[in-house]
Amino acid sequence: MTKSIVVSERDNIAAVIENDKVSEFFVTRGDILLNDVYLASVENILPSIEAAFVNVGSDKMGFLHASDVIGRGTLEEKLKPGQKILVQVVKEPTGHKGPRVTMQISLPGRFLVLMPDEKGINVSKKIESSKERARLKSIVSLLKPA
Repeated sequence: MTKSIVVSERDNIAAVIENDKVSEFFVTRGDILLNDVYLASVENILPSIEAAFVNVGSDKMGFLHASDVIGRGTLEEKLKPGQKILVQVVKEPTGHKGPRVTMQISLPGRFLVLMPDEKGINVSKKIESSKERARLKSIVSLLKPA
């Protein structure tokens, strides 16, 4: 089974394609919601406040603090104006302020939490049974690429 995601930045649409057929289709309506993931463009880097402003496709710029940027080095070494980055909304826009975003993506599922930049296996905190947590971790460790 082949699975891919096709995103059209210009039209704000995306599709999940499985075995050459569209299985899911998404259209964004302009609202910026908590946990949404965006392909953003770095607009401005402000070393004095250790932050960058990124364009997430709305009229308000996303605020990205240096602590939420992945990688080593200074903010200017990690980001460049015009660079495309994946960000996730951690605080929705309020009043005249844009959304607060992070590069540390976290996609929660029913049993597991996908964190692309983490090496370990992350089981949902909603699963309280240590036995069930261990079982899920062992299953995923067999499936997970080295």
